[in-house]
Amino acid sequence: MQIVCYLLFMFYVVVQCQITLPPYRLKNERLNQCVINILNKYFTEPKELTYVNIDTSDEELLKTIYSTQNFSLITRSKTHQSFLPNQGYLIRSKNVPAFKKYFEYLMTDPTWNPYARFLVIVEALHNDELRLVFDELLRLHVNNAVIVNGTDDAQLFTYNPFDNYACGKYYNNVINLGLCLQSNQNLYPNKLVTGLRNCTFKASLAHRPPFSLNPLRMDDEKTILGTEEYIFKILSEKEQFTVISDYNYNGHIFSSVNPNMTVSGPMVMLRNNESDIIFGGMILVTTRAEAFTWLGGYHDYNDEIRFVVRRASLIPIWKTVYIEFDATVWLLLLLSFIVYCAIMIFLLQAKDKGSVVLELLDNLLLHSRDIRCSMSIKYILIIWVCFAYLINTFYQSSLVSLTTNPSKEYQVQTEEDILEYKYKPCFSVSLRKYLSTEQMEDLAKKPTVVPLDALEIERCNTTLEALTTVSQTTDITHALDEITST
Repeated sequence: MQIVCYLLFMFYVVVQCQITLPPYRLKNERLNQCVINILNKYFTEPKELTYVNIDTSDEELLKTIYSTQNFSLITRSKTHQSFLPNQGYLIRSKNVPAFKKYFEYLMTDPTWNPYARFLVIVEALHNDELRLVFDELLRLHVNNAVIVNGTDDAQLFTYNPFDNYACGKYYNNVINLGLCLQSNQNLYPNKLVTGLRNCTFKASLAHRPPFSLNPLRMDDEKTILGTEEYIFKILSEKEQFTVISDYNYNGHIFSSVNPNMTVSGPMVMLRNNESDIIFGGMILVTTRAEAFTWLGGYHDYNDEIRFVVRRASLIPIWKTVYIEFDATVWLLLLLSFIVYCAIMIFLLQAKDKGSVVLELLDNLLLHSRDIRCSMSIKYILIIWVCFAYLINTFYQSSLVSLTTNPSKEYQVQTEEDILEYKYKPCFSVSLRKYLSTEQMEDLAKKPTVVPLDALEIERCNTTLEALTTVSQTTDITHALDEITST
């Protein structure tokens, strides 16, 4: 009985008491709130945010961002390419080694945008590792970046590679912006306040007239600047920077950009930071425009290929004898002569038919002949003489015109003419490389296209050799690329 009473008493106490549990607190709640504040303040303008997760398992931040409904979030794999536009980056990494290992994979995107704003969260970040992160950002030319250590008392760090005229090439120290939730500073200021003043850039050039001219390969002692060299000279004087020119690559070697944005050829010097600028008649194509920052449009903005053939030569002298009339006129003239000879032979009842033919031919050449016949037949002969006079007048008039203004062979002008006259291609090595790398997809759709290996002809290795070969041969054509400089 005592046990029953005890149980009833305990049940009464439980019913009358209100059990209060401690409030549930999200993991790194203050860090998530810090990140959301930064995103709302600095990343709302682009509206599209690329999120990259590098070896982390915490999804609370991602859920919090989704709940705000302020962004169109693009989740990107740490190693796979993305073809969507990148207007802002939110990167979360487990530690610094993982960040350094996978961050460069972002460059494989055709839409890689180093000028966007970057917010990088590193969960395990030590002070002595900060420079490792910023060194990697500097190598890839990412300037607008803020680093957050992934703790509740998160601190913000940034750097300025343009401070004290560093020109984006180095930085002196890491800038501590303080605690994330307490910082009132502008996290993404304009860092290029001094412009390009006092900067020195290394430029790689090729000897490719008229765009760039190597003085060591010029016959004239007077130094002449190429068109692109002159443009950079004007820009450097206006913006007060210096360009050191180095003619260190072959302009006939075509630089190609692979689907994963890796580069081969001379332009690899830009990717490896061996040169800051490269010019010299570089062809602007889509893949290059995606992989590099380019300057163009200073002359005609055309992306096309033009075919070059030999200029039509003068016709041989012996052809001037008959080209005054075309084949139809000559056939009608011969037919008229045969008919008139038959008529005269019939009217004269001549026994020597050859004599009549020769006399009529002599009349046709405007030589006078005495043909004894009746008056009615002479009227018919007068018609022949008038006909011969008109024919000779037209013929001699055309002959004089050819003497004063010699005629030329037919000039090949269109692509249809090239096919009709079966011209052989004489493409330089750089152009063949361009066709094989930049237009392979289009060529694959046309099974009738000549294989690129068949385009190789002797004395066509360079553009100059190809033009020389075309100028000396009648059945060869060369393609010139209409250049928009990069």
